[in-house]
Order: sequence, then C-alpha cells, then structure tokens
Amino acid sequence: MNIMFGAALAAMSLMCLSPAASAATIGFDNTVNRGAQADGGAIPDDQDVLGHIIDDDLGTKYAMGINGELTVFFPRKLNSISIFELTSGSVPESARIYLGNNTNPDNLIAELFNKATGNLAGSSGYGGATVEASLLGRSISAFLIKLGTNTSDTITIVDTTAIASGRNNGFDIAELSYAPVPLPAAGWLMVSGLLGLAALRRRRKFLDANSATT
Repeated sequence: MNIMFGAALAAMSLMCLSPAASAATIGFDNTVNRGAQADGGAIPDDQDVLGHIIDDDLGTKYAMGINGELTVFFPRKLNSISIFELTSGSVPESARIYLGNNTNPDNLIAELFNKATGNLAGSSGYGGATVEASLLGRSISAFLIKLGTNTSDTITIVDTTAIASGRNNGFDIAELSYAPVPLPAAGWLMVSGLLGLAALRRRRKFLDANSATT
C-alpha cells in the first residue's frame, strides 16, 4: 500500500479524469443488487443518478447503497482506475473492486476505505494490483488503482460498509475515470496511417474543389 496525504497525489488523480470517461463510452449495470439506506429506505433521487459518476463534478455522487453492487463496462482493457469517494461528515464507508462482472474472490483486486473509517491507509490491492490513496479537501477520498499484470474491460464494485445506521447509503462514488492499456507499437502505426490517409483525402478534396472553381 502506497499512501500520500496532500495535494500532490490528489492532483495527479484528478488529471486521470479522462475525456474518454463519458456516458458514450462507459456503461453501468446496477440491477444485481441496487442497495438501499441502512434503515431500509430508498436512495435519495439526487444520489441515484449513474451519470454523476462521469459528469466531471466532484460535488455530485452516486450512492452505492448498503451492500449495493455496480458493474462498470469500459470500451478498452484497463491499465488503471481512479475512484473518488465523496462523504459528507464522518460516515465510515468501504468497497471492494473485482475484475469482471462477478464477485468471485479470485477476482478481487482492491479494497477501499474512505477517510472516515480511520483506515484510508488500509486500502489495498490484491493479485498484483496496487492502490494509492489520498485526501482531497475535507470530504473526498481519492483512490488510484493500478492493475499491474491484470487486465479487463469490466469491473464490479461492491459496497462493504460495516457500520451502517439510519440514512447511511454506503460507498459514494463522486467520479470514476480510467487509463486504458496502451496500444502496441503496431497499433499506433495503424492509427497514424489511418489518420494520414484521412488527411490526404481531405487535402485531395480541397484541391479538387479549388480546381473546379478556377
């Protein structure tokens, strides 16, 4: 576990908020177990919006609900994941992260504890994955999960909040972003070639249009 308190890691984590993390490229499924408040009540409407996870706004959040489960689908295989947990007050909350769309113990890659648990430093990676945790202001716990040799285009997040009462609504995700596995050299050459062809076609159309008007 590598933990740094302060602005440095938090700033680095914020930089991981990728433009790729948009509603068009990340999908969600919360139908397996939506979760609820500790008192059995429904999650408030303003905290039951999946789009809050990728709206680039750390002031909004999606509440997992006690024992809630959320599967996240990405457009490419993952290299790392950044998760920002927003908790107002001193409510201890935690979650586990699994590779794939199931909670098989063999697929566990991370366990996260927000600052209110007093165990932020206990946030850990498993199976070769690592977790870097930091505080961002007074209410954001920031986690950078590096997958190491693991890779998948799907993760499952499960709330594991242990002490829950009243309207505690579990692990709250303010923002989630990712870094994909880099393309191999051949892939970059193919992309560069396609971009070059597109530019050549645009130039040819431009020259043809000019010729037609002269």
